[in-house]
Amino acid sequence: QQQQQQQLKDQQEQIEKLKQQNEQLQQQQQQQELQQLCDKDPQTWSIAQIKSYLRDKGIDHSQCVEKRDLVNLVIDSLPPSSPFSRQQQHQQRQQQNHVQPSKEEDPHLWSVAQLKSFLQQHNVNFSGIVEKRGLVNLVIQKKLELVKIVIQDWSIAKLKSFLQEHDIDYQGCVEKSELGNLVCTYLVFPSTASSSSSSSSQEQQQQEEEQEKEKEE
Repeated sequence: QQQQQQQLKDQQEQIEKLKQQNEQLQQQQQQQELQQLCDKDPQTWSIAQIKSYLRDKGIDHSQCVEKRDLVNLVIDSLPPSSPFSRQQQHQQRQQQNHVQPSKEEDPHLWSVAQLKSFLQQHNVNFSGIVEKRGLVNLVIQKKLELVKIVIQDWSIAKLKSFLQEHDIDYQGCVEKSELGNLVCTYLVFPSTASSSSSSSSQEQQQQEEEQEKEKEE
């Protein structure tokens, strides 16, 4: 009887160990699935995935009626490292606001102090550069980098709409990259883009006048 009791005890211990191992495996699997889910835009999650995520996080969603409300709860709870967290979205908006052009946005018109201040703010090393031209080139490179981050997901229609709103001629541009280059040029050198646009519009006007004269003759 003692042997039987010991055997039963050993079996129970083994069963408990197996249960614990199984629970650990399930937790690891859930964490992996959760990590994979957090790497995706919450707007692409299914409602079932969203609710499961919120339950696991212990977040009450009983008052949420629309999917949009559930998505907002998810975004608020995402870790800062997630590209879709509130912190990351805020940083992206700051970058987007920073690259909006102004009358004095052309780096060639900046003072040396302004150039250095911009580079310091964006953690760009400019040690060893003595001439202003070198600082200008670094600023241009960084500004182009920021602009490309902002417009990389723009559609062709949005690029064309932006160029139209700012009276920039994009005739002859076929590829999306060509339209993107025009937008980048405007955001980094608004004065240059404006002047080139006005000159192209003047040329177009001259061509139209010449065509009208030919018709009259």
